[in-house]
Amino acid sequence: MRTVSHPAPSRTDMQRHSNEYGDMLVDMYREDMKQQREIVKQALERSGFPTDTPIPAECDTRYNNALFGSRTRTPFQPGTQATTT
Repeated sequence: MRTVSHPAPSRTDMQRHSNEYGDMLVDMYREDMKQQREIVKQALERSGFPTDTPIPAECDTRYNNALFGSRTRTPFQPGTQATTT
């Protein structure tokens, strides 16, 4: 926002907007997830599986931390942020 010379919003404005649009966003996300579940059910049916078949999934987490290589620090510093894919 600052790069296009647009003033940063105040905390009051951000809170007011989140109060105003929060419920609408929750409803939108719930409807979207409902549609996604229907797509998965249709794909399972086309594959010949029951619609309540569990889907095995895997994920991997990568810690977003710098690796230090000095004498006082080990290269395995604890991560403060993680990205899960």
